[in-house]
Amino acid sequence: MKILSKTLMLATAGAAMVALQAQAQTAWAPGDLLLDFRLASGGGSDVEINLGAFSSLSSFPTLNGDVNLSQFLPDITGAYSGSLSGLDWSVVGASAAGDNLWMTKIRPSSSPNYNNPAVDASTPWVNKSASVNSSTVTKINGIGSGANGGTSDGTGAATVSDGSAFSYHTLVGTGTFGGVFQGNVEAGTGTFTTGSVVRDDFYAMTAGASGNANYLGYFELNDIGGTEELLFVPAPEPMTYGLLSGIGLLAFSLRQQIRRFRA
Repeated sequence: MKILSKTLMLATAGAAMVALQAQAQTAWAPGDLLLDFRLASGGGSDVEINLGAFSSLSSFPTLNGDVNLSQFLPDITGAYSGSLSGLDWSVVGASAAGDNLWMTKIRPSSSPNYNNPAVDASTPWVNKSASVNSSTVTKINGIGSGANGGTSDGTGAATVSDGSAFSYHTLVGTGTFGGVFQGNVEAGTGTFTTGSVVRDDFYAMTAGASGNANYLGYFELNDIGGTEELLFVPAPEPMTYGLLSGIGLLAFSLRQQIRRFRA
């Protein structure tokens, strides 16, 4: 609860900083989040984007109340012949100490919660011990090191040869980090065209804790009316959402109306 409350305050503060330049980190460090893309068929280059620490998301511009990461779309489409089709992607991170994890999981469009950012639509990841998490942490750190050694655009995005020892694809494998993680962290874009929406639920996993991981919101890749967007939609703090559900639902309804109008 404390982590989410702090995160929400930071996200709210970020809305007042829309005129500031997004503060993406140019070099990955342990504890930073990695937004990664690869060709589902393999080959070519992987695109590895350092988003900085989770709290740093508040320094990015906002779009209709969401964190707007669309500045990285030219890096992504530029690596894949101008297209977002046929890609697998995820957002992952590991704490600098303690073997805590941040992991995405595909948000199924069939879920009744698909359009409600307050609730996860996927089955949550489960918290594990530090010893269980450590192998995944090692691979995430390898991806970050590979990004630092890749071809950088100077704003946090780098391309890395898909077949290199420390590429995203080499270390994530088919989404499970070679079987050392409990499931698939990736979502696929399929044939990405006007009207396409792909979402990844985002969870924080505390090493040694019991129960399910903490749901933080979801990442979204969409094409609304021919305009592609890359967003993070934060989850309202659960208790606050319960007390202020009317306001929260109104804000979400307005956001959806804005998107439909733009379409």
